[in-house]
Amino acid sequence: MQDIPRTAKVLGFAGVLPFIWGALGQVSDNLVFQLAGENLSGLPLMLGYGVIIFNFMGGCLWGFATRLTSALGYVLSILPALWTLFMFALPLAYQPIVLLVGFIALLRVDYWFVAQDVAPNWWMSLRMALTVCVSLAFVGANIFA
Repeated sequence: MQDIPRTAKVLGFAGVLPFIWGALGQVSDNLVFQLAGENLSGLPLMLGYGVIIFNFMGGCLWGFATRLTSALGYVLSILPALWTLFMFALPLAYQPIVLLVGFIALLRVDYWFVAQDVAPNWWMSLRMALTVCVSLAFVGANIFA
């Protein structure tokens, strides 16, 4: 992870903190989480923030697609938005797993952009590390029980 620009690394891992906060709020009865409000911790935070970040990733991919002559890059870059739309059509109990699967599946799309030589060489290292952190937060929140 040494070749990842410092700013991208710091901001990327800072972006994982709301997932960790949400997971802790989901499994804790601590007063701090109760004072934060029901929408700023636990499952509501993880889903809301997760959708924002997931679609932000689609925006990153759209930027990569602008460097291609093929329309496929643009099609792949809108998959997060379509996935989110599909996710919201499901009952709430299924949404966390669908979002998590989306984050993991998006790694394959990221790899495609790297293989097309339009994403930075460090992209997959950062994406893998961040996806592992987000996945652990979802699993740690025990929302699949």
